[in-house]
Amino acid sequence: MGIFSKPQKRSALPPPTDDFWYKTLPFSSSGGGVSTETVASLAAFYACRLVICESVAMLPAFVFSQEQENNSIKAKDHPLYDILHDAPNNLMDSFTFFETMVGSMIDHGASFNFIQRTKTEELAGLLPLDAARIQTKVVDNELLFKYSPMGSAPESYRAKDIFRVLYNSKDGVTGRTPIQTAAETFGFSLALQQHGNQLFENGAFMSGFLKVPFVFKDSEARSNFMDSFKKYFGAKNAGKAALLEQGADYVPFSMNNRDAQFIESKKLSVLDIARIMRVPPHMIQELEHGTSFASVEQHSINFIQHTIQPWLTRIEKAINFQLLRSKIKKAEKYFVKFNAAALLRGDLKSQTESLVMQIQYGLKTINEARELLDSNRVSDAIADNILLSHNLVPAQKAVEQSQNLLKGQSNE
Repeated sequence: MGIFSKPQKRSALPPPTDDFWYKTLPFSSSGGGVSTETVASLAAFYACRLVICESVAMLPAFVFSQEQENNSIKAKDHPLYDILHDAPNNLMDSFTFFETMVGSMIDHGASFNFIQRTKTEELAGLLPLDAARIQTKVVDNELLFKYSPMGSAPESYRAKDIFRVLYNSKDGVTGRTPIQTAAETFGFSLALQQHGNQLFENGAFMSGFLKVPFVFKDSEARSNFMDSFKKYFGAKNAGKAALLEQGADYVPFSMNNRDAQFIESKKLSVLDIARIMRVPPHMIQELEHGTSFASVEQHSINFIQHTIQPWLTRIEKAINFQLLRSKIKKAEKYFVKFNAAALLRGDLKSQTESLVMQIQYGLKTINEARELLDSNRVSDAIADNILLSHNLVPAQKAVEQSQNLLKGQSNE
């Protein structure tokens, strides 16, 4: 069953009568509109979208079983474990799946996936669907989805058939994309981009008036005169001198790029897009504003904590609520967690020092630390025991030593 075959269903967009989603928003002086397709051409938006999607997709997701209140282990036998960690379906791996999911939320405000199940109703896979083709409504306190595949009749689905994740929702039913909520900002960037493209397409020749000391005999003479002047336009004619005949004079009326502060406006538009997407400028190669080599590390930590972590939590909560929530009281609890620590690793020296301290204070075993360094586990039993600081002895042995010491003191 392919992604674009029968099970393609989606949910989370307003109805077709709502022009918030289905109409292209205008932007000034460009002749185009603000939409997912037009905004994708902006380098700053593309870079922000890419760094968010790839940062989330590169982190492994694990299903944990919480057998006791403070004791969780990886539930490798759960059917969702391999789906999230390895391959959600037979067409893509987990990296591509999460990259597609986050990209859909940025572009459309929501991600929708058809839930594949076995005959016994166990999870068998997740298939991404096109968010732009789904409508969502609430009937009798239940979500219903209407999907309109291209060239086929619309299909209806219930909440149990669809796994969805919303972005920036106001009502818990539909999501909102930053492209729509900040349309004016993106429109300004698109207008700047189109201005620059048209300028250099015309060989950086500004528009204006042609002033002639005579009146043309007819429209044909006027057209011939204009055609002879237009041959100097275009990038291939850049740097050539134009010849004005019969006393004609060229009077430009457009602002030049210096007057319009074109370069400064372009830089400002990049920063505005970075603000909207909550991406530090240095992550998209903008290093001129308040960024130094000394501060890059702190900016990177802020990126993980305040940009990536909300995305991870959003996905985790959706999975826990829709796919892992048990209706049986006191049943074994499962939950999904991304390993965000992979993004927080520093250089080798700092990472090694951190792991040594964690081993010394009993936060990790030697084998757990070796796994973080992509090293093989060791067979020595001590490598799987929690060690304490100073003497690095097994915790149980330290407890026994303390008990023996107390007994000796009491006997005295």
